[in-house]
Amino acid sequence: MKFSILIPVYNVERYLEQCLKSVVNQTFEDYEVIIVDDGSTDNSSYLCDSFAEKYPQKIHVIHKENQGLISARRIAIDKAQGEFCIFVDSDDFIECNLLETVNNYLLKDVNIDMVIYSFNYYSDGIKNKRNRFVAEDSEIWSADNKKRVFEMLATGDSIDALWIKAIKTEILKRDPIDYKKYFSKNMSEDTLQSIYPIIYAKKIIYADVPLYNYRYNTASISRNFSPEVIAKKDSSHVFKEMLFVLSEWKLNTEEFKQKIYARWFSDVMYIFVKSCENATTNKKMDSILEFDWMSLMPSCGVNTFDSYVNQQYKNLYYYWVCGEFRKIKVEFFKRRLYKKIVSLKRKL
Repeated sequence: MKFSILIPVYNVERYLEQCLKSVVNQTFEDYEVIIVDDGSTDNSSYLCDSFAEKYPQKIHVIHKENQGLISARRIAIDKAQGEFCIFVDSDDFIECNLLETVNNYLLKDVNIDMVIYSFNYYSDGIKNKRNRFVAEDSEIWSADNKKRVFEMLATGDSIDALWIKAIKTEILKRDPIDYKKYFSKNMSEDTLQSIYPIIYAKKIIYADVPLYNYRYNTASISRNFSPEVIAKKDSSHVFKEMLFVLSEWKLNTEEFKQKIYARWFSDVMYIFVKSCENATTNKKMDSILEFDWMSLMPSCGVNTFDSYVNQQYKNLYYYWVCGEFRKIKVEFFKRRLYKKIVSLKRKL
């Protein structure tokens, strides 16, 4: 079997049918579908089973208790029989020629162990192709030039997502990370699960073709603040893992470490900003500002990597460190006011 399509599912009944229809309508036929229902409490479980009954030769459903996305994906990987794994999130959907196109790229070189492809942003029924340069179409990275792939993974978000990768199943199953330690985390899990496949892959090819449709939701991060929610978004373990494997990447330089620390800092500040943006009361804002954000930060200090950090993030960080909470509140008040003005103008 050529491909295993892996789909973790949790309470997505609104979007699941579109996702599963896109998967069973592929133009390439040599594949299986493994759905892991991670303890859904809505009608998702029923939808999974109904599709499995309709396509018994293609779809296999595993029902389990809720343990999070990483757990669901690792179970699916363990059960996969295909030569390559394709990842699909259950609130997204894929193009009908995804498998056929990926297979065509794999035929370009027998040593290709991973295909990275482009995607569309999908919102309100409209697809917009991601407008960001990653690489030339059909560019191949191997041992001699794989440094570029490591840099993209460690310092930016252009190739983070598992759902833009077809990865050799054998490589995924060899991954040495003990993922059980991270089942409770729900931030940067794709980055974490991409580290070792990139190390092990003999060759990686880029397909500049939008094969995946990512449902874009600007309100998906930190709408409800609590210390427990933020703890789940702590991604420090991901960056520690990156720092640990720097020697294998042949990038064990002070400059590259600074870039990793900068991204680590930026990820924490992103959560901080989203939490503040969604604080609907002064009490909620106070609880966010009183949270120990330093516990999530790299310990080396911002001054050691500040040349790689967004200035707005630095300003907010220094306001927080100096206890100038009023300045932070004013900043987010202005942001909310601006959004309201823009929304009103659109209505008019």
